[in-house]
Amino acid sequence: MARAWCQADKTLMRVLAGLLLLVCLTGEAAAHASLAFTEPRDGTVLTQAPKTVQLRFNEDVTAGAVNLIDASGKLRSDVIVDAKGEAITITLPPGLPQGTQIVSYRVISEDGHPVTGAVTFSIGAPTANRAPESTDRGIDALIWLTRLGLYLGLFAGIGGVFFLNWIARRRAAAALIEVALIIGIVSAAASLGLQGLDLFGLPLTGIVAVAPWKLALGTSLGPSLLIAIVALGLGHLASRSGGSRTLSAIALAGAGLSLAASGHAATAPPEALTRPAVFIHGVAVAFWLGALAPLVALIRTSGGAALPTVNRFSRAAMPVVGLLALTGLTLAAIQLESVGALATTRYGIILSIKLVLVAALLGLAALNRFRLTPAMAQDAAAAR
Repeated sequence: MARAWCQADKTLMRVLAGLLLLVCLTGEAAAHASLAFTEPRDGTVLTQAPKTVQLRFNEDVTAGAVNLIDASGKLRSDVIVDAKGEAITITLPPGLPQGTQIVSYRVISEDGHPVTGAVTFSIGAPTANRAPESTDRGIDALIWLTRLGLYLGLFAGIGGVFFLNWIARRRAAAALIEVALIIGIVSAAASLGLQGLDLFGLPLTGIVAVAPWKLALGTSLGPSLLIAIVALGLGHLASRSGGSRTLSAIALAGAGLSLAASGHAATAPPEALTRPAVFIHGVAVAFWLGALAPLVALIRTSGGAALPTVNRFSRAAMPVVGLLALTGLTLAAIQLESVGALATTRYGIILSIKLVLVAALLGLAALNRFRLTPAMAQDAAAAR
């Protein structure tokens, strides 16, 4: 029996990790800011050097690393960069050598995600020149890892604390929830510095500098991560203060606010609809996923005595999952241009997989509610 429970715990952790990864991937899947216009145009051959280069995007951006590599391959430090709203103007130095010049850019869009690229123009005739590597693979991997850790804290940590204080009304899987909260706080803080490094195009050693942190704080991602840190801290206090229901409810609301403060889904028009939808969706996800680990722990240790908790969760979960589905479909409808995009775009494919998994989970929920829970009331070990 102990071996079976151990296997069940491992399965639960795999399912939870998979769901968190899907949430992370879906948040990244939609389109971000894109370069709409350049002057001079990309690839243009000119008889003489222009005084400025203008980059115009399809939405407001925050400029990070904007560099000029001249035709000799030299990174020029004598350019002047002026960023206002959708436009970035680069004033070029005099005396550029004949050949191909490269302007590389690294900006952050309104949804808090970095966008990189490069444009070229030639003076006289094109020559061989190469843009710098766009992204540090190590930093890119760390950004994804910290984002997964942040979601673990927001959903499994804060959601778990809320479940213990409002549904279970006793401690279960408390150590696991505490670990999730700590991982979330560390990940949120690290994400801020890593996004600044990515935006500036700096190596990991640049994390000790002030500039990357300051720049990241000035983007939409900054407030989102600060709200997350406060919410995770309140969740930690709620788990330590003898079970404060008020603090856990505020922390749960904070998890939703953090998600609604940044991200493409939240900033997509009309924001009066998308931001509240993301808030409700995030709170519902935290409520549902946060309950998994403590539910397993309660049933494992208490058996049939856990039935009142299971029933309370079941009654509360039905309207919450309804809101989860409604807001998820609303956001998907806003971001998908057509039904065919479910199979032809990255966002649509990930969403299709997510919908299949949610349907499977709802089927399991129906089995639990209408067959296993009544059997558990009769103290059937197999139902537990």
